[in-house]
Parts: sequence; structure tokens; C-alpha cells
Amino acid sequence: MDILEKTLLFGNDFLTTTNPARLVPFKFEIYRSEQGFYHRIYKQVGMSGANFGQTFEVWAFEEQKSWDKQTNDTTVDEYIQHCQDIYKRNNT
Repeated sequence: MDILEKTLLFGNDFLTTTNPARLVPFKFEIYRSEQGFYHRIYKQVGMSGANFGQTFEVWAFEEQKSWDKQTNDTTVDEYIQHCQDIYKRNNT
């Protein structure tokens, strides 16, 4: 059974973002399995209801991947850094 180790939330700020098209909050969930760590990425999306103009914020699943450079000695902190690097790379 896989174990959820850590959840990371990344949100962009209009004043500091380099790419306004990426002004979407992202959530990384880091899991530990028998094969090592892997992560799932979700992005926040808005949905509107059919009645009365209701709007809802939900997390939409985007991808699940593992880090191909991890070893048996990779720590959760190293995997967190890997996820932060993914976010920074995709946010420029």
C-alpha cells in the first residue's frame, strides 16, 4: 500500500510571476511505494453550477510520475526539492 508522505501547494502571485498563463495553483502529493517515491500533480480549476451562478474550486488531476534519478537512499526532502524544481521549470 502506498503512503502519502507530503503535500505541497504552489500558488502564483500576480506581482511575482514570470508567466501570467501559469497563474493557477498546483498541488503535488508525494507518495512512497515499494519502488520508491512518486508524485501526483493536480491543478486548481473553477467550475460553475447550472443554477444561481455558483462557482466551485476543485483539484483536477494532471499527471503521476516518478523521479528517474532517485536511488534507494533518496529522502523525502530530496524528492520535495525535485518537485519544487519541476514547478519552477514549468512556471517560467
